Amino acid sequence: DAPRFSRIVIRDNGNGFTPRALASLFYNIGGSPKRTRAGIDMGVVSNADKALSPGGRRLIGKIGIGLFSVAQLTREFQIITKTADSRIRTIADVVLFTHSEDDLQEQVLPGEEEPKFRTGTVSIQSVPADDPDSHGTEVILRNLHPQTLEDLGSRARWEMCRGTHSSVIGEDASPPPCPDYHIGRVSSSGSDRMVERPRLPWLKTDSPDARFRKLIAAIDEKLTETESPKLEQTFDNYLQLLWFLALEAPLDYVDKHPF
Repeated sequence: DAPRFSRIVIRDNGNGFTPRALASLFYNIGGSPKRTRAGIDMGVVSNADKALSPGGRRLIGKIGIGLFSVAQLTREFQIITKTADSRIRTIADVVLFTHSEDDLQEQVLPGEEEPKFRTGTVSIQSVPADDPDSHGTEVILRNLHPQTLEDLGSRARWEMCRGTHSSVIGEDASPPPCPDYHIGRVSSSGSDRMVERPRLPWLKTDSPDARFRKLIAAIDEKLTETESPKLEQTFDNYLQLLWFLALEAPLDYVDKHPF
């Protein structure tokens, strides 16, 4: 729901996780079932080659490590996942703990002899599913950190370009230009009131493929106006994020390879 960002949803149509595999993800972080016999049993590794996913993609990293990167955005998130031909959907609600340097002391948990550090809590449940053919995983980030909201909403940039950032804009200084394309802006007073209407390079009716092509066209248009267009002047923080993700993702080039 940009630019409000009351939550962020990441969704794929991959194999999904069984309840057992999802539980293993949380309770064995760092002890990933990737590249192991256990991974084959859980359906996260190819039966023919433990170095490949069930779909034949070469495995990278370890399942579960990325959970901690979410802490940069929020401490609360939900995972909803389902495998094909299953009549249950598995839901995990996660709350990560906040610790200061003084709090980083090992604790002995009930029933444990060795001290362990608690990183958070997770509640896993399975609910009936009436769509047995569907499969994939959805991650919902909730209650985003204030700094995350400010960064995604380009709050500091809008304050500077509108001349309301007193620590940056002096009496004799000219405010920097606002981004040519942006997702809009809501009031910084805490309300959902839109104070800047979105200006996007695509239409609401455009398909995802058409939208991305128009995102590229927006940069191409700037190349006709200036020899070295600045990305930060063309896009707001959110559109820049989409641009960088597209460059880093292992996806096919649009139309053809550039070289």
